[in-house]
Amino acid sequence: MFAQQPVSIHLTEDDGLPDTEFYDIIEDDDGVIWLAADKGLFKYDGASYTSFTHPDQIGLSVFQLQKDEDNVIWFSNTANQIFNVKNGRVTLFLELKNEFKGKLATTLVYKDLLILQSGIKILVYNKNTSEIVYKQEAIRNDKENYVEDFTIEARVIDNEIVFGNRLMNFYKVNLETFTSTYFNSSFVSSKTKSRGFISPIYFKNQIIFHSNYKKSESNYKTFYSIPSSFATKPLELQTNFPNVHIQLVRVLKDQLWYFTDNGIYVCDFENNELKVVRHLFKNKYVTGIVQDVNENYWFSTLRNGVYVVSNIEINNMDVPVKDSRISDLFLGNTNALLLTTSTNKIVRFNIEKETVEILSLKDDKDIYKVKFNPFKKEYLVSNRYNVQFYDENFKPKNQTINTSVIKSFSFIDEDAFIYASSARISALRYAELKEIKLFNKGIRGYACLYDHKNKRSYFGTPKGFYGYSQNWVGKEIKYQGKSIYIKDIAQANDGSLWCLSFKNGIYVIEKDKVIEHYTVKNGLLSNKNSFIRAKENIIWLAGEKGIQKINIETGIFKKLTKQNGIPSYNFTGLEVVGNNVYVSSIDQLYTFDSEKVFQSKKILEPYFTSVSIDDEKKVLNSKYYLNHDQKKINIVFNSNGFLSKNNVEYKYRLLGSGDHWETIPLGTNLVNFNSLSHGKYTFQLKAFNSTESSKIKEIQFIIAGVFYEQLWFYIVVSILIICLFWVYFSVRNKRLKNKQSLLLDKQSSELENVFLKLENLRSQMNPHFIFNALNSIQDYIIRKEQKLARKYLVKFSRLIRIYLEHSQKDSISLQEELDALKLYLDLEKDRFEDTFSYTINLPEKIKSEAIKIPTFLLQPYVENAIKHGLLHRRKRRLLEVSFALNKVKTMLVCTIKDNGIGRVASVKINAKRMKPKSFHQKRTKKESIY
Repeated sequence: MFAQQPVSIHLTEDDGLPDTEFYDIIEDDDGVIWLAADKGLFKYDGASYTSFTHPDQIGLSVFQLQKDEDNVIWFSNTANQIFNVKNGRVTLFLELKNEFKGKLATTLVYKDLLILQSGIKILVYNKNTSEIVYKQEAIRNDKENYVEDFTIEARVIDNEIVFGNRLMNFYKVNLETFTSTYFNSSFVSSKTKSRGFISPIYFKNQIIFHSNYKKSESNYKTFYSIPSSFATKPLELQTNFPNVHIQLVRVLKDQLWYFTDNGIYVCDFENNELKVVRHLFKNKYVTGIVQDVNENYWFSTLRNGVYVVSNIEINNMDVPVKDSRISDLFLGNTNALLLTTSTNKIVRFNIEKETVEILSLKDDKDIYKVKFNPFKKEYLVSNRYNVQFYDENFKPKNQTINTSVIKSFSFIDEDAFIYASSARISALRYAELKEIKLFNKGIRGYACLYDHKNKRSYFGTPKGFYGYSQNWVGKEIKYQGKSIYIKDIAQANDGSLWCLSFKNGIYVIEKDKVIEHYTVKNGLLSNKNSFIRAKENIIWLAGEKGIQKINIETGIFKKLTKQNGIPSYNFTGLEVVGNNVYVSSIDQLYTFDSEKVFQSKKILEPYFTSVSIDDEKKVLNSKYYLNHDQKKINIVFNSNGFLSKNNVEYKYRLLGSGDHWETIPLGTNLVNFNSLSHGKYTFQLKAFNSTESSKIKEIQFIIAGVFYEQLWFYIVVSILIICLFWVYFSVRNKRLKNKQSLLLDKQSSELENVFLKLENLRSQMNPHFIFNALNSIQDYIIRKEQKLARKYLVKFSRLIRIYLEHSQKDSISLQEELDALKLYLDLEKDRFEDTFSYTINLPEKIKSEAIKIPTFLLQPYVENAIKHGLLHRRKRRLLEVSFALNKVKTMLVCTIKDNGIGRVASVKINAKRMKPKSFHQKRTKKESIY
């Protein structure tokens, strides 16, 4: 009989396990595993182990792990100290050495109650107030001199505490009123009283418990059941349970699991019979079990570490061949499964009878392929040189076919088959020991299949995939005009061919055409796979990333990976028998139910475990502010659960740098950023699988830039630049305006000067003066004083020319002004004859050539003196023009004196004449401004 054990992972000290001796195991609400060990209390978060202790704790060993509704972990030790762990801190809750006198008390937490039990006493505490709410001590029987120890452990059933003594009398304690009810079963006498603790279990409305008895110096075990109402006496059960020490009992998958010093016994309970149906972890002292949130089973043991079963439905089958590897796996006749080994052995399993045998062959060298002929009920065994024939009981036949190593068989009928070998692809009618058709002697084959429905033969070769008709007419089947390379072929019930390629997934072929191509883009775990099998309309696939089940009708893909319990991807065979799938790897053969095996693994939310900035660990926060020179960031994260580091996949993105999600390589639980520039970043992380993702976790990083790279600096600089530009352009505009104003004033002044000069010129050329001058010339002519007339006319013309020349200038030298003035006065003197004389006084120290004055400055004043002062005097007209410097020698002073009639008399005379005001003074006032 072959034994089946669940495929498990054995955790030892080599895997970082902190101890090998464990007493209990539990999981909290966060998916963290807690271990009670000889060396203390440990927490496993999927990546590492953390030790928890208290400074007042006596000894290291801890027991009795419990979790309450607030996710607080409780434990005790042999010194009767009760502890709890909350938010990572251990608290000493009670010290009860005086109550239990050093005997280890069992611990049970229910709602707000802490239930403690030893053989002599049971105490119930309110864990919020630390007050005792119920107490019961064992009854001493003085008559027979024994104590009715509480050997039946307390359990909570329907809001009542149920416990019992060694006489199998029971107590029920109402948890609302804390009143107790005593049930005397009158079933066990003191002479046959039970020994040791008894682990009761509530199952199918019955309380099932066992008792250890001593009879004739030997121990034996008896099982009982009693209704939870205690309406009847305990009933002894029929059982095949062995005499082993029971540590605890649990209900799993509607079965009773007993944890003993010789492994786990899985029992069915029906019709008052407790029947052992499976024995797991033989020879292991199993002390505890927990099924985690992802349906992994954790088994703690005494002295053998911890075993983890990721999928209880995947079971190992013992292969009775030592020191060899599994080479291949084949289907035989009905209920037969065969495998070959590296030592050229063939092992046959009878699935129905659960038997296994090692077969002897007449020539067991270099076995490559074993194929069962369903038509003739015989086996064909291919080795390096030939094919040998055996009946269905593996008795040799006197028949051999010499051929090269055959890679694949497919039977046409009872006497013919096609094959693909290392040297050819061919069809053979072996009853006549001759080839039916040799398609190509020089081409090797990978796989072949004969389609009985359509009478066609198919071959996978290095040159492509070929289909042959019944008349052996061949045709290459291509996909999108390209050859396809096939290594294995399976045919579904609907006749479709599922062709497994070397590295391009699966091609589905109907009527010699590819109708579908499956890759990782539309459902496959990998494009590289090893085996493909068909069972009705279900396709099974084994490849480099796990096993897949494809339902052809629904198009649903299911997967099994290492996280689902697959121990290895190094597959050597895959076969389907009934509802069971059999898979072989190099060193394992395992099986599972095709429906029950699939699990829905939950994605646990990731969390951040540490953040380092410039290699310095920081306290965990949701936001970090960094200086401009702090640019190296290291983020470490984790997800709770078994081997989460190697099984959970993560994606991340850094908002502020991009919004694309990056996949983190499997087995990596950290992300580094080495040179982030200044700015605001949000690091987001999520765990994912093929169907869903966890909630996003995030941390913000705000990196300041150097002052000249920060926003405020740019704003200030921008404002300063704007202000500078504004000041610059304001000053410039002001200067331009001033310049334009000056220019306009200058132009206006120049224009006014022009007008003034014209007016002055007109005034210089006063009609009276010209008239008088011309009259004088006429008078000279009439008197025939031609010489005087000529002389006067020359002076007059010279004066006119000088005036015209001066009108083109803004300023002239004082000497030029005096020359013009002398010429003018000479003309006036000639006109007045002997009645007018003048003098001009200019000191020698005054350099008249170097002094510049405005044009026509002096002449108008001299003219006014003559016209308004001297003209009205009849005799001895005198005019004096004098120049002198002021005391500080910064100003030239010109003084004009005459002996005329005076300003008052002149005004009266002019008023009578109604003459317009002289222009000369007005013009001189304007000139004096500039």
